[in-house]
Amino acid sequence: EAAAAVSPGVAVTAGWKYDRIDTEFQTDTPAGTPVQRASFGFARLAINLLDSSIFPMSGLDIAVDYHASIPQIGSERFFHRISSSGSTFLSLGTPFSVALLWKAGTDFSMNADEGAAAPAFYKPDLSGRRMFAGPLSEQDRTGSYVAALGVELKNNINWGAKGINFPVFILAQASTGAVIHDREHFALTANLLSSEASIGAGVRLSEAFGFSLR
Repeated sequence: EAAAAVSPGVAVTAGWKYDRIDTEFQTDTPAGTPVQRASFGFARLAINLLDSSIFPMSGLDIAVDYHASIPQIGSERFFHRISSSGSTFLSLGTPFSVALLWKAGTDFSMNADEGAAAPAFYKPDLSGRRMFAGPLSEQDRTGSYVAALGVELKNNINWGAKGINFPVFILAQASTGAVIHDREHFALTANLLSSEASIGAGVRLSEAFGFSLR
């Protein structure tokens, strides 16, 4: 693996990895033929221009990842995927901010179980408690095509307090996402969407640690 900082807040990473998978464990997600050996080339572009890594109030955070299996050096077959996630924060005055959150990905296959489709372990997914605090079923979080959008409102309730080093935040967030298993049989229906909303509070103890309860 090799990484390079293109400019402050911008990094590019590229490398190779080799996986061995226990195919005795099968998921219910429609997917390509399982593989026991997968050799990958990967690349990642990451942009982090946030004012804080914990409960940011302004800035931009984007990651784009590409993985492609390499049959010539050990992968059982070829498949590839690209995925992106990120958030942008806009300050609405000292104690308030609003954020747009997103996540998306594809493995480029027409049918979920065709030869070029990614195995279940390598499908794009909507995992992550940031946008969906409650658990999603496997069918609702993993597929050939995934996309989700969310909005987050944040209020630093003790921003003007003197002598308090730990900012405390009130959070309100709502997200909706969709998973498409077969592009060929895709139909836009209300059942396609998974939506969720939450409210809660959080504390930033340092630039490396904080916690929230939603």
